[in-house]
Amino acid sequence: MLSIHQCNKINISLRSVVKHSLNLPKSTFNSVLHSNIYPHIINFFDHQLKVQSSLLVAQANNPHTSSTLKFLFLLCQQKYFLPNSPINFFDLFDKPLNCFSRLESLLTFFKFYNLSLSTNFKFTTKGGTYPLAHFVIDKKYLFAHLNSLKNKGIMFLDHIITKDHAFLEDYNNIKKHLEHKGGKIPRWYRFLQDNITINLQGRLVFDLEQPIIQNPTAPRPPIPPVDADTLHHPKRSQQWVACWAPHLSDIVYGKLLSTNNFPNCSPVSYMEHWVYKDISASSLYTTPRSTPNIIIRCHGCAQHFSYYVGDMRPKCIIQVKHKDLILVEALQKKKREELYPRPNIPINSFQLLKYSHPNYRLMAFNDHLIQKGYNSTINFRPINPPGQDSLDISHPLRNSELIKKLFDDVAIVEDLQGIAVTLAPFSDLEFFTDGSYDSTHVTAGFSMGYGWTTSNLYNCNITYNGSLKFFPSSTKAETMAILTALVVCPEFGIVTIHTDSQAAIDSFHKSKNLHTISPRRFNKINNNILWSSIHLIIQTLSLNVKLLKVKAHSGNQFNDIADIQAKLGRTQPVPTTIIHDHLPNQTITLNWNNEIPLDKDVRKCVGTILDYRRLDNHLNHPSLETIRDSTKKLLINWTLSSQWFNFNGRNDSTSSLHTKD
Repeated sequence: MLSIHQCNKINISLRSVVKHSLNLPKSTFNSVLHSNIYPHIINFFDHQLKVQSSLLVAQANNPHTSSTLKFLFLLCQQKYFLPNSPINFFDLFDKPLNCFSRLESLLTFFKFYNLSLSTNFKFTTKGGTYPLAHFVIDKKYLFAHLNSLKNKGIMFLDHIITKDHAFLEDYNNIKKHLEHKGGKIPRWYRFLQDNITINLQGRLVFDLEQPIIQNPTAPRPPIPPVDADTLHHPKRSQQWVACWAPHLSDIVYGKLLSTNNFPNCSPVSYMEHWVYKDISASSLYTTPRSTPNIIIRCHGCAQHFSYYVGDMRPKCIIQVKHKDLILVEALQKKKREELYPRPNIPINSFQLLKYSHPNYRLMAFNDHLIQKGYNSTINFRPINPPGQDSLDISHPLRNSELIKKLFDDVAIVEDLQGIAVTLAPFSDLEFFTDGSYDSTHVTAGFSMGYGWTTSNLYNCNITYNGSLKFFPSSTKAETMAILTALVVCPEFGIVTIHTDSQAAIDSFHKSKNLHTISPRRFNKINNNILWSSIHLIIQTLSLNVKLLKVKAHSGNQFNDIADIQAKLGRTQPVPTTIIHDHLPNQTITLNWNNEIPLDKDVRKCVGTILDYRRLDNHLNHPSLETIRDSTKKLLINWTLSSQWFNFNGRNDSTSSLHTKD
């Protein structure tokens, strides 16, 4: 793929030839020569982007080449030491590097045109949230940074920042967890200090939106062997411990006194209760991390265990499960003496812990979550959520799970699943579907609506409707009506759909054939994501589907009901959208503005985006301010102007009549 600089050289040559041939002044604006409003010359880079985008989608969605493209994505992840998709990684570059491949260059250019990719595959490495490769991008030393991180086995930023999400760890602390601890401070660490911290203490310049994931293992006191007698810890070997108290939503500190590990019982420990002493109001320390973590003896509280047998000198003793304890580190007496300003407490009446109170508090809470069976700090759902044993469903409907995968709105999913349960006993179903498009209806809802009704149920026929957005057309609305009708049908059902849209019927048969014959031509069909979903539904549910044409507004009772439902559908507040990331034939989908999937001819869609971009550049030229103001006042009709400028009344080789020759 040619760079912008190389394409500009070609464009300069083309513009020079055109200006010379037409006797145009050298000062003629480039935006005029490349604007599609006038007879113009192509911008070589825009043309290349349009072609390469279309080629990428065609290669990805072709079953013969999709595996190769997945492998290229995997190689890209390995090359840049990424734990997940490399798509977002290339958004961090201002321009492609010389070492970038065609795919990598294309991913870099997409952001300048508000384009993005979504895939139906993922290669994920677990263990963190924030890939470190995103933070060490130095064009000169990028691969030196990445190779160093690979050798040290550090993939996530989560592993080298403090548990309170606020500071970059000192490199000496990072080295303790590395397999190879030798060598000087690496260049990537210096780069992080210069770019993501604001002071010498390593405070981060940004807030982390998601909780970090660190190594869940915490230091614990050893479990004593099984014994019928209580193990009392001598004073010199008593360890400082802490645990999370759910009823207090806080950490509890203590000194380990004794442990019971009776046969056929869980180990239980007893500790002298110590409480955190907050001295932030009376000290020179201004941040939670810098404030000394001072704990003092508790003189008695509601947590005291009155039936403890042993040393009775402590005034407050707590009983706790041994597996819930984690070790904390207390500093030597010399450190307490050096503390300034020292709290107004006798030197032997308090202890100074190594790390801050927020650090130990977060460690204890994360450990509590892991002990209770939560799989990470991001997802607080249990590993084994409650099943639906209470529901009297011995054989859940197959299309129920399909509905959940296809639609993203919970209310729409529940409505369609309810209809699917109602229609489950019927093996032969008939539907009348209709779509409605009204560009003037947007003030009271959406421009597109769809609806359908069953017609062969004797007791009561079922109706359904909904709204749509993006790429409005009556055919798209009709297609969505067919899709939602098919997805509620029972497995192995015989389905007859009556529609007044011949375009929908033709697209159904065309997409059905091209789906297996020519994937590239299938991707050029309008609404190909909807048609891909329809054929997936038919294949999954093993449906026998027949589409019949019915004349519109012919007095057919059920067709009139479907028409009314389609018009009502435009008023639905939540539009129906399809989740396309799991469709087997949509390996890659190109999106605009991160929300609009380009489910049409990609080449034409990207071309339209580029045309509007060139028009915007043309109107925003500093010397064309008068034209821009006239456009805002609606004094210029650019559609008619473009048709007039490009009109050729002669039947010669440059006429649009010969574009297909």
